Order: sequence, then C-alpha cells, then structure tokens
Amino acid sequence: MKERYEYINGKTAKFWIPWVHKNKLIVQHGRKYTEGRMIFKKFSSHDEAVRERSKLILKIIEKIHRKGFVIVLRSDCPKLKKEVL
Repeated sequence: MKERYEYINGKTAKFWIPWVHKNKLIVQHGRKYTEGRMIFKKFSSHDEAVRERSKLILKIIEKIHRKGFVIVLRSDCPKLKKEVL
C-alpha cells in the first residue's frame, strides 16, 4: 500500500511516499509539485522492511506535526482519500 504524506506550512510544501517491495524499503520524497528523489534500502526480509517503513512513518508524522499539519493521501483507493492528522 502506498500512502503519500504531505507537509504544508506557508510557502513550504514537502511530500514523502514510503512503500515496501519484496525486501526493499523505497521512499520517494521532495518538494510538492516535483518528482522528488527516491531512496532504496534493502533488508534481509520483507517483515523487517515493513517494520522500518512503520518506524519511518512515525518519524515523519512526529517531525512535521510539531511544525504544521500532515495530509495523508492513500493511493490504494479508487479515489484519493484525504485524512488530516
């Protein structure tokens, strides 16, 4: 499942899309309205990659929740669903 996390505050708008493919954690991130860049990290198992993804999501939310607000866009739905945390 891919989820898009966005941080929006004034003129600053950034995004993160972390997902797992097999035993790899892939994170696409950057400024909104750009492609951003991708980071790949390989783990010994799929479960380990999923745990790291969960940790990363918590870090993203904790870090940017203090500064502004987070929008989560779930791309596993036919229509994008917005949730404000």
